[in-house]
Amino acid sequence: MRYTKIGDIALVRIPEHLEHQEYEIAREILHKEHHIRVVLRKFERYGEFRKRKVKILIGDRTDTIHTEFGARVRIDLKDTYFSEREKTERQRLKDLVCDNEKILIPFGGVGIIPLIIAKEKSVDITAVEKNEKAFLLMKENITRNTLKGSITPVLQDVYTFKNGTFDRVIVPQPYRHSSFDTVISSCRKEGFLHYYTWIATKQKLPVFPGVVILRTKHLFSYAPGVTKVCIDMQKL
Repeated sequence: MRYTKIGDIALVRIPEHLEHQEYEIAREILHKEHHIRVVLRKFERYGEFRKRKVKILIGDRTDTIHTEFGARVRIDLKDTYFSEREKTERQRLKDLVCDNEKILIPFGGVGIIPLIIAKEKSVDITAVEKNEKAFLLMKENITRNTLKGSITPVLQDVYTFKNGTFDRVIVPQPYRHSSFDTVISSCRKEGFLHYYTWIATKQKLPVFPGVVILRTKHLFSYAPGVTKVCIDMQKL
């Protein structure tokens, strides 16, 4: 049975035909993984904030402390969005950033992207998040880490946020969002935009006016026939 380890939580998807064995499966995971304290059965995401329905099989909580590239973050796997599969992509973003950049991260979540960047780079990051639970965790996570740069968390709808222009805009938007027209105005001329979206098999990339596309990075299969991608752009 495949499962994901996030902090001291194992997150497992159990097919319906094995539902009657869910507690046995959880005990097997606990026996195998000695640092695991909680086992959650995961279901599909839902709603505007891409929360996840979970069932606690072992333990009494849905939050954990997760460490990634030296950044320690508290995450609630039920009430906030987090994808362990994007760990390598977050490192790639950090490596692209230069010191002294002014960066905007809409859909900032619990702060994992800004924290990984600001731990190593002397930058000024503004992270915007509408989900109040994720925003409060982001504030907590900023205080939990020693940073080389600075992070300003903002509790606001990305689509109404306006605060000048930035050298780099990183847009880890939720599935089925299309925020390009909103975020492009926050990117300065010749600034960089990392725009996450989804494309179907054999589908051509959408047209993005006013930018040159530097690269398209395919991340992983999100659903049958649908791939999550990051499009790196530079504003003209």
